[in-house]
Amino acid sequence: MLRRMAAVGIGIAPVMMARVNRPVIVPLLGDSLGLDPMWISIVFGVSAALEILLVLPAGTLMDRYGRAAVAVPCALLMGAGFLLLALLGTVFDGGGPTLALVALLVPSLLIGVGNGLGSGIVMTLGIDVSPVHGRTTYLAWWNTMLGAGRLAAPLVVTGITLVAPVAVAGAATGVICVAGGVWLTRTLPRVTPSGSTRRK
Repeated sequence: MLRRMAAVGIGIAPVMMARVNRPVIVPLLGDSLGLDPMWISIVFGVSAALEILLVLPAGTLMDRYGRAAVAVPCALLMGAGFLLLALLGTVFDGGGPTLALVALLVPSLLIGVGNGLGSGIVMTLGIDVSPVHGRTTYLAWWNTMLGAGRLAAPLVVTGITLVAPVAVAGAATGVICVAGGVWLTRTLPRVTPSGSTRRK
């Protein structure tokens, strides 16, 4: 059981890392692009509103098509968003406020879509991979594993930004998240419920 939990945790931990890193990397990159703090806040607000709109559809998709139907797109879209953030943040650096806003807003919306699709997926997977008897103990192990990911996330950003621009930290987060999505693609169908949809 712990082996199965670890296998799923390896794939979902990057999502937790991306969630922790977003409120660090996005403002830092926005500041490095010369954006006013007001516009950075607006970017966060628009992205958060998009996430809220996806909460109910995400739950429906999860129940109907299985956990992989939301966990994999969540990880891949968030990873792609961070990679795009790093790319646009580098290409549009020094291009003026309009291009800076585009460089921050478009990737943030992509990250928001991914995060919205993953609403509730972490605890749902924890329940899926833990037994009914002794579930509290197994969920404690689950939260401990993911807590390690949460703690590692800012350390990755700090370590990278000591020697490289913040865009590189965004790219590293994106690569880790995409790798997690690929891992989940192979792992989740074997160890979690497949959903309520049945072929006729």
